[in-house]
Amino acid sequence: MRMMAALIAAALWTTTAAAQTTIGEEAIDFTLESLDGGMVSLGDLRGQVGSTRLGAERLVALSDEYGVDTLIAAMQSLIDRTRARVKAEIASWPDGEAEAEGFMDH
Repeated sequence: MRMMAALIAAALWTTTAAAQTTIGEEAIDFTLESLDGGMVSLGDLRGQVGSTRLGAERLVALSDEYGVDTLIAAMQSLIDRTRARVKAEIASWPDGEAEAEGFMDH
């Protein structure tokens, strides 16, 4: 249920954000260095927004076709199976200490 609430919130956020944008006002183009040393641009961020909007539209279509309860059950099943696979993988590791480092941009 929390997952569905988060997805609905994301869909509403993108709709609200789009409504607050001034139509016809061009954003300043930019390219900046990301945390991992790569580059990120305005076009990259526009692509992410477009992907999020498309995902939200497809979730609504799935919900319309199969119903909210079925969609939530499918998502919960995926979460449960992923949790089990991650637990099994971690359980297969030898006892001891390990370190890792990761980066996440925008």
